[in-house]
Amino acid sequence: MNNRFKRFYLLLVTIFFLILASSCVKGKIEGEFYNIEDAYEQKFLTRDDLLNIAYYYNGSKNINDSDFVPKEVSINELSKSVSNSIKRTHLKRIQEYVENGKIEKVHISHYFGKYGKCIVLTIYDEYIKIDPLIVPEYVIDGVKFLNFSNGSPAGVEVFIKK
Repeated sequence: MNNRFKRFYLLLVTIFFLILASSCVKGKIEGEFYNIEDAYEQKFLTRDDLLNIAYYYNGSKNINDSDFVPKEVSINELSKSVSNSIKRTHLKRIQEYVENGKIEKVHISHYFGKYGKCIVLTIYDEYIKIDPLIVPEYVIDGVKFLNFSNGSPAGVEVFIKK
């Protein structure tokens, strides 16, 4: 009986440490953010991906290539776990400004689709307030984005999960 108690106690201690270790994962960076131009230059996105993103960014209007047929994008493609992973990664990158940020104060305002390993979106938080720089027309490899903001805050960003 004494030996059984020791095994049970060891099992409980092991479970406790596993739970403790998993709770520390909160601060782990789960992916990386890129601005859309850098993601394209590093070949994470193709020109067709840019055309599709621009279509939705420009209000579901095809202003670039009359022959282009957009791929349907639905926010339902973005699972809760992936969405939370993106938000946790955003919190980690603003940690030097916000020590105890809450995921509930991070928002994905627009979702432009998943392209390979890339998730293209706009994300903002309720902590850092900056007026974004809006460019009336921004062009990447001949693909036009109207009233464009590139990168955080509230600009188009590309998230790649690790």
